[in-house]
Amino acid sequence: MPVEVKPYRNLIFAVLVLLASMAAQQNQACTVEVPVGVVGSNAILISGLKADSFVVSKSKIQSIREAIYDTGPRRIVFVIDKKSRLGEPAAQILDAMLTKILQSARSGDMFGVVFAEHPAIPLGDPTLVLAKFHEVMGQHRSKPKDLLDAIADASEVFKTQSRGDAMFLFAAQDGLAIGRADYPKLYAALCERGIRVFGVLFGYFQAGVYSATAVPISPSAGGGLNYDARIDPDDRTVHSLTWGTGGYYRHEITNDELQRYRLTDDKLQAMTDLGLQMYGAIAEFYRVRVDSISSRNKLAPWTLQLSSGVPNVQNRRVLYPRHLPPCKTQDQ
Repeated sequence: MPVEVKPYRNLIFAVLVLLASMAAQQNQACTVEVPVGVVGSNAILISGLKADSFVVSKSKIQSIREAIYDTGPRRIVFVIDKKSRLGEPAAQILDAMLTKILQSARSGDMFGVVFAEHPAIPLGDPTLVLAKFHEVMGQHRSKPKDLLDAIADASEVFKTQSRGDAMFLFAAQDGLAIGRADYPKLYAALCERGIRVFGVLFGYFQAGVYSATAVPISPSAGGGLNYDARIDPDDRTVHSLTWGTGGYYRHEITNDELQRYRLTDDKLQAMTDLGLQMYGAIAEFYRVRVDSISSRNKLAPWTLQLSSGVPNVQNRRVLYPRHLPPCKTQDQ
């Protein structure tokens, strides 16, 4: 007798329909918002752009809905590495930069500080935070933690999500591989919450191995903003964490092995001016709303560029998170 196969075909068809339904639930269309900065080669902010000034490169599943220049109040948490790792010149630079930023703070901006070896200062008024900062720096060090863990702690200082949240790192070295915190989860959480990371790196950056040959010219020597397209969320470096979340870092090597660095008044002034420049990049940016089809559970990689019609486009750089947040993290 012939074998009856129709019921099996029906079962297979039902399974395929179920799998297709599950896939549709995992991937869906939504609109997400990301913070985007546009700067010139000297890191000066570029305003006046519109939605059609931006182009999503090589993607059929993402498009720009709108771009709004936002200057609203911000919450910024400074994250400070161990003083023993930073060294005295770096400690002087960070003190001058942090002091100048807090003294120049805009109305409505709030600040906090997370140390790798002191109790944290919660978000508050810049004048009060500055006084507390100098008080804490004069105290004995508490149990130290690795910079990666300090960054993870800083992410919790924000508690709730607020547009424009950012961190400002003062890092002795580029590597973030050591610490109790889970780096991939931390990176994903920062991207999902729209928290950008900016910073100053005082040691060599990590490109497989530490190398002095590929180090950009320092800000105090007139070096411009250095951009490296090779950004990998698995790198576990200050380099990839800052650029990957939509921020950037500048490189002032005070921790050279031969201890040749000398902090002059001119260098200190240049670094203080740099602090204000980076504060400006945190304070003002575009709220770019992106129509996307992405997973409800995973970050979506994308590439954002300026359109060819933007004036002097070859000298403009776009600061944007390299991964879009999942649909579930924002209003749809």
